[in-house]
Amino acid sequence: MCEVQKNSAKNYVIGAALVFGAYYVGNLVTHTFVLPIPGSLVGLLFLLSLLFIFPIFEHHVANFALTPLKHMSLLFVPAVLGVSLYWSEIQQNALAIVLAIVVTTSLCLGTTGWISQRLFSKKNSISKRVIKEASKRDQHKNESTCDD
Repeated sequence: MCEVQKNSAKNYVIGAALVFGAYYVGNLVTHTFVLPIPGSLVGLLFLLSLLFIFPIFEHHVANFALTPLKHMSLLFVPAVLGVSLYWSEIQQNALAIVLAIVVTTSLCLGTTGWISQRLFSKKNSISKRVIKEASKRDQHKNESTCDD
């Protein structure tokens, strides 16, 4: 086995350990503290926090997550079959379903846009301040070298 394959397998195993570890930690926290939210969601938030704190693990998680994402369409087969089984109930509650989808999608998109806008504006203001400070330092350096 060549060195590249060893590193790839190692990255895959580390990514799998992080993803499944976060999942089980989330379930443990949810059951321990009797939280009304799913453990998998808590685990996902834990993994997100972990990746923000230790960005070096992003490559490992991405390497592991790429394989299931390639075959994501297979995961939708049970949902499609469920729709066909419960079609009469879906037709009876079509207005409520459409209303729920439109409202929740609008809320999610609006919240995501608002948070993104705040994060990017904060990032831009920090970048502008850093550039301004760097240009002041450069200007000060140039003035001090001109005085010599």
